[in-house]
Amino acid sequence: MQGSVRKKGDSWYYRIDLGVVDGQRKQIERYAGKTKGAADKILRRVMKELDQTGIYYEPSEMSYADFLDTWLERDVKIENAVTTYENYKSQINNHIKPNVGVYQLKQLSPMILQDFVNKLKIRYSKSTIQLIMNIMRTSLSFAVQPYQYISNSPMKHVRLPKFKSTEIEQVKIFTHEEMDSILTRFDINHQFYIPVRIAYRTGMRLGECLALTWENVDLENKVIHVRHTLTDKIKSQRTITPPKSQKSVRDISFDDELLKSFKTHKIKQYESKLKYGQFYTKTEFVCTHENGIPLSSDDMRYFGQYCKKILGTNKSFHSLRHTHATTLLENGAPLEYVSKRLGHSTLVLTANTYIHVTDKMNESAVEILNSAFVK
Repeated sequence: MQGSVRKKGDSWYYRIDLGVVDGQRKQIERYAGKTKGAADKILRRVMKELDQTGIYYEPSEMSYADFLDTWLERDVKIENAVTTYENYKSQINNHIKPNVGVYQLKQLSPMILQDFVNKLKIRYSKSTIQLIMNIMRTSLSFAVQPYQYISNSPMKHVRLPKFKSTEIEQVKIFTHEEMDSILTRFDINHQFYIPVRIAYRTGMRLGECLALTWENVDLENKVIHVRHTLTDKIKSQRTITPPKSQKSVRDISFDDELLKSFKTHKIKQYESKLKYGQFYTKTEFVCTHENGIPLSSDDMRYFGQYCKKILGTNKSFHSLRHTHATTLLENGAPLEYVSKRLGHSTLVLTANTYIHVTDKMNESAVEILNSAFVK
C-alpha cells in the first residue's frame, strides 16, 4: 500500500493506492490543505489508520444533526427505556443541534466541542452538562463504530469544565421540622399518605412507588420487592416497565412504622371500595386515589407546589429519597448498604451524590483518631 502527495493549483492533495479491488486498481485522492506540510501530515495519519485497522474511513459529508436523528431512532430508541430516549431527544433538540448540529461530522473537532461545553457552564448545572457530554460522547462513538463515518471521536479529549466546591450541586433534603409538617399535612385521609411514607422510609423513586402493587409488598417479612417502575410523562400514557437498570431490581426491608402505615392504608382502601361500590376502580396498585384510580406523576406535582408555597423551598418528592439516604448515612449505615438500597448502578454514584454526608463521616473519623488511638 503506497501513498503520495501532489499539488494541483493552489491546493495540495494526498493519494492512496489501495491495490487491486474486484479486479481493478483502486486509488483514493482527497484534498489535504494549502501546504505540502499539511498534506504530508494527513497522509501519515491516514496511512497509520489503514495499517492498524485495514479500514479507510471516507470522511462523511453528513451533518452532526442528521446523524443524531439517525442514531436516536436506530440505536437509542431500540436499546433504552422510553424515558431515556425522550430525555436524549430533548437534550439534542434543545442544546446540541442548535449549537454544533450544523457541522459536518468530519468538521467536528475537540476545540469546537470544548468551546460548546465551556459555554454551557454559564447557564447550566454540572449534572446537565454531564448528561449533554455523555450524549455527544456516546453518539460520536457510534459514528466511529459501527457506522465508520469518522475514524476517531472528537469527544475523546473534551473535558468537563472545573466547578468550584461552592458550585457543586448539593442534594436537597428535608429537615426534621419540614418532615413533621409533611407527615402531618398528608395524613391517612390524603391520597399522598402512602407514597410519601414509602419514599421517606425506603428511598424508592417516584416511578417505583407509583408502580408498586400489593403483590410485591411482603407485610409478613417486611420486604418490598421492587420489580417495576411507572412511565407516564410521555403523552400521559401510563406504562409499567421493568426498572431501567438491573441494580434497580431489588428487595428493600422496611421498619415497623411503615408496616403500620401499609396496614392502615390497606384498611382505608377497603373502606373506599365499600363507599364507592360499582364506581370504585379495582386495581392491585398501592398508591391510588380514594376511588381506586392509580396515582400518576401529574397528580404528584402538587407535592412540589406544597413544598414551594407552604414550606418555602424548591424541594420535591425526590427529596424524600435523598432525605432517606442522608439519614441512614449520617447515622452510621455503610455506604454499600445505602447504595444497594437505593438501586444505584455503582458505589461511586452513591458516594458522589452524597458527598456532603461523606465529608461529615470524614470529620467523625478524625474525631475517632483524636480520641480513640493511643497517644
